[in-house]
Amino acid sequence: MRSGWLDRVRSKSYAHWFRCLCLLGLGLIVEHQLHENDAWRQARFRVYRLLNSLAPRAPIPANTVLVLIEDTEYWTGELAGRAPLKRSYLARLLRKLNDANPAVIAVDIDLRSPLPEGEPIEHPDYAPERNEFVAALAEVAAQRPVVLSSTVRRNSDGTYSRERAVYDSPERPAGVFHGYIELPFDTRLVPLSLTLAGGAQLDSFSQAIVRAFRPQIIERVEADNHSSFPYGSYIPEEEYKEFKLTAGKVLETSAQELKKRVANRIVLIGGEWHALAYGRGPRIDLHETPLGKTPGVFVHANYVEALLERRVFPPASPSAIHLICVLLSVGVAVGLAGAGHVASRLGVIIGVGSLFLAFNYFLLHNAGTYCDFLVPLILLVAHPLAEEVLHWRGLAQGTTG
Repeated sequence: MRSGWLDRVRSKSYAHWFRCLCLLGLGLIVEHQLHENDAWRQARFRVYRLLNSLAPRAPIPANTVLVLIEDTEYWTGELAGRAPLKRSYLARLLRKLNDANPAVIAVDIDLRSPLPEGEPIEHPDYAPERNEFVAALAEVAAQRPVVLSSTVRRNSDGTYSRERAVYDSPERPAGVFHGYIELPFDTRLVPLSLTLAGGAQLDSFSQAIVRAFRPQIIERVEADNHSSFPYGSYIPEEEYKEFKLTAGKVLETSAQELKKRVANRIVLIGGEWHALAYGRGPRIDLHETPLGKTPGVFVHANYVEALLERRVFPPASPSAIHLICVLLSVGVAVGLAGAGHVASRLGVIIGVGSLFLAFNYFLLHNAGTYCDFLVPLILLVAHPLAEEVLHWRGLAQGTTG
């Protein structure tokens, strides 16, 4: 049987191996072109979710608690469905949470100035509540770190600039951190520092939170990921059931009871109301993630947990990925060349694909490395299809000829 397999491999023409090489090159080109395609991204997310679901220990929130502004607070409460969100309400939340002794308070609410240059920094109608928020910020930051959201804009020359925020002032309290809240196109990647025009560094929101909580962890992550964002694992929203509170509940609960839920943990304040009206339209600030459409505050919480629990994996270098693609494709090409019929070819594809999945699983959960393997899988499918088409074409030509 081995002799028959070797005979079939040796019998293949140079044209056969040339076609294999062309398919390999074509697959790599197509993968590069589809890198930012939404459908392709969804396929990557599904495979990534599958790999993470096979982890020996499913991740749960270990460090974070979410305080969510939901429909009741936003549409029927004192917030009155207003945009911008009332700064005085945020001031009350800050003070109430501060009494419960959290380790860090982070505010995932868009606080950019209504004018790009920040002059004036806030509309006069909202100046009193802005001043109340800034006063509360100073009070709380004197006792524990507070992380605020920043936004950035892309300049015409390709550089980035931080936009002014309503909390900006010449005397920013020492305990106040801020980080940009824009997410990467590929939300599997944990965002890190961004270099601004002029050379200054701006932390991502999750990075600023971890830096305020445990700075030594950020130092290790930065040392391991010099030029690229690392991959991070995801915690499903349902796992936060016991680790989230509504903003209304926080304001109604006594400080003593609140301590049982948030003391010594990171508290993230964010929004989860529906965009159009109470219970109408999508939830605000939704992002495509490996777990489907997820509110931004959950995404940031996932990044924080991944960083703190060291569930971040440096991506494999492009050269390493290409080398794996080439080696795998050569192996598959040889295996398919020796296969005598369609069932044997299918067996080769399934066997090699399963082996590579197992290899990637081992890398992800033991070596801390993640290698995107959809390109090899596409090549595995494309090659036998092309061979079958050529085979049928040859049969048709032989019949008619």
